[in-house]
Amino acid sequence: MRRSLIRPLMAVSGATVLTLGGLGVGAAHAAPPDDSTAAAAVVTSASTFTMPLFGTPLTVDLTTGPGGTLSSVTLNPADGMTATTLKPNKVTFVNDAGTAKVVVKTERGSQSVEAKAGSLDDFVSGGGLGSWRGDVFGTGTATTVGYSIAKLPDGSPDITGINSSDPTAQFGTVTRETDDDGDQEAKIAVTFLSADGSQTRSLTIKVEVDLDDDGSHHAEVKVSLSKIKGVARPADQVAGAHVWTGVLCSGAPARVDYMVATDGSISNVVATPTASRLDVDDDELDVRWSEGGRVEIEVDGDDGQLKISAKDRTKCEAAPPAVNTDISTTTTVEDRDDDDDDDDDHGRRGEATSTTVADADDGTGPSTTSEVSGGGTPTTQDDDSDSNRGSDRDHRNDDDDDDDD
Repeated sequence: MRRSLIRPLMAVSGATVLTLGGLGVGAAHAAPPDDSTAAAAVVTSASTFTMPLFGTPLTVDLTTGPGGTLSSVTLNPADGMTATTLKPNKVTFVNDAGTAKVVVKTERGSQSVEAKAGSLDDFVSGGGLGSWRGDVFGTGTATTVGYSIAKLPDGSPDITGINSSDPTAQFGTVTRETDDDGDQEAKIAVTFLSADGSQTRSLTIKVEVDLDDDGSHHAEVKVSLSKIKGVARPADQVAGAHVWTGVLCSGAPARVDYMVATDGSISNVVATPTASRLDVDDDELDVRWSEGGRVEIEVDGDDGQLKISAKDRTKCEAAPPAVNTDISTTTTVEDRDDDDDDDDDHGRRGEATSTTVADADDGTGPSTTSEVSGGGTPTTQDDDSDSNRGSDRDHRNDDDDDDDD
């Protein structure tokens, strides 16, 4: 018996919330909204990736929690799929036949779903139709993107039929490459612009066909939603009142109201709830909450233009996400899989490892045994229990090397 462990979502108050398929990350906006309508804002599950695989669309629904960690990942169809990696920001599924793998990741406001199979034909069969659906800028309106995976006469991958429900979406051109090893790639990006022109975000679709050392091939289709980036605009359009909203680790809404001058300086900062630390340095703002939450806001200026970059640095305790498949995995929930080898260990409380076995079909659900290095008591819990929601410190690298908002 498989059990759905998907948790309920929360309602949040505050300004417009940028939802990344679940509990949200805040964004900067030109003016604070009327608080009388703010309470109606509800964070919803807004990200759905549909991947063409073996002639049958595979739908991946995901929700995220405070700090951008995965709260739940749901596959449809789920039969024959097993979760083999279960981390706060990464879930890997494999099929029973061992012929396909699906990897779901979140990282600093971005999301991706990657499907891997034996050949390009595994994605092209049945028409190769795929899609994505999500609330790009937290406006409450879902945007869809459709595409088809195809094969060119020479056998190399292609992407066709790109379309979007957003009439303002900008479509790049499909780029195709073949490297010296014979590996082939096709890629295209769809770019979205917020209604006020202050933010941009892109959806990238990529197909790869790789030649293995033994002469065999394998293929991958990856769909990635980028984090939100600020857009440079004339200083007189950017100057004025702004608001950032987000969610603290407790699930409570957070809000920062501030003013931006035409020279890019920040002033009149008000944090709700009251921040434990609030630093303003000319065009930079750093706000932290004791409840677990942090945002860095920076105004960049050049040639009479300003760009606001709001980076959510929230780090929360996070359990592995709920899934609707069988589970057979040894997971490390302490470390985020951000592909950052130089993550600092500030605040680390010991590394926790969980070994989970598949649902025994006895009504008790799967069980998890956790061990904590550096001191701590191993515990065993029923994964269906509401008590199994606390977990280990979520660590993100605060380096800005790959944060080019």
